[in-house]
Parts: sequence; structure tokens; C-alpha cells
Amino acid sequence: EQALNNIKKEIERYQIVAGQQAVNGSGISITVSGELESLWFTDMINELFSAGAEVISVNGMRIADSRNGFDTMPNGQILLGGEILSPPFQFQAIGDKKTLINSISQVSGIISRINTYKPDYKVEIIEENDLQIKPMTLP
Repeated sequence: EQALNNIKKEIERYQIVAGQQAVNGSGISITVSGELESLWFTDMINELFSAGAEVISVNGMRIADSRNGFDTMPNGQILLGGEILSPPFQFQAIGDKKTLINSISQVSGIISRINTYKPDYKVEIIEENDLQIKPMTLP
């Protein structure tokens, strides 16, 4: 029975990693108020994962594996998972709030770079006690 319970826990863990289950927890929400190129999305996601984020979403769409890439459309729109994203862009990350904020807010971090290269954009970071990130939707 214990072996079966361990197998069930492993299956659940892999389903979370694969984006097949909703995840609840504390973390942060970051809202950026202007148009961003795909490079900014990639940098934000990479910095959040590097800082220990367990689960991330962008405008409510879960980022779970390499199938989730940001593409730039001919008119400059950003495409994620077959959907066009539009501002304001909201990044949500579940993980240790202080560590995530410290990482993205450091001198050479993504927030500093956005503020430098996009000075007219407003960037807001909110600590969250109860985020829910939904599972990936499959096409």
C-alpha cells in the first residue's frame, strides 16, 4: 500500500511539472504596462525559474515545457500557445516571494532592464499569499 501511495505521489509530481494540474501557493505577480518583444518574455521566465519559481504563467497561460515558446507575429504581436498576448502583461510565479523579488529586482535584473529600456512602462510587483495557476490547455 505504501509503494502504491509513493507511486501516486510521483505521478502527481510529474503531472504538476508537465502542467497537467493546477498549483496553489504563495508567490508574486508582476504586471508590465506596455508592449514587449519576445526577448523580454523569455528573460522574465528564465529569471523567475532561475530564482526558484516552481510554476509560472503569463496572462493566465501556464508555462510548463519547451512547447511553450514565445513567437513574434508579423505585426509585432506575441504569440504563446496559439494565442496572441496583449498588454498589460501579467506574469505570475509560485515560489518563495522574497527570493523571487530579490532576484528580478537586482541591479542587473529584468525589472531594472525594463525600467532602463522601456522607461515609460509601469512595472508593478505584488506579493501574493494565495496564487492559483491553472493547468496548461492543450490544443
